[in-house]
Amino acid sequence: MKKRISFLALFLFLSLSTAWAQTDSSYIHIAPNPTDDDVTIQVSAQQKTLKGIRVYDIIGKEITYIDLTGRNGFITLKVDLSLLPPGVYFCTLYSDKGIVESKKIIKKGS
Repeated sequence: MKKRISFLALFLFLSLSTAWAQTDSSYIHIAPNPTDDDVTIQVSAQQKTLKGIRVYDIIGKEITYIDLTGRNGFITLKVDLSLLPPGVYFCTLYSDKGIVESKKIIKKGS
């Protein structure tokens, strides 16, 4: 019984440690995804020096660049994709050290 309690305590400690570590990193949340026209991009910038967000099409052509220099905390951006053809796009968050995270955006057909 003591081993089971010790194991549970260790598991909970490691789970909480991982959750705390994840709150210190930057991440991107994109909604709605898939989309018909525009998306809201939410960035949590904690303990990072962010440079910007780039949106690319499937062949790597840059669609838009959003400068985030000097911004931190929780950032909410709206990006209009209404003039783009349906397809797959990539939203990439950059810091001063390179790529932080990249997420896929799916643009539906009208």
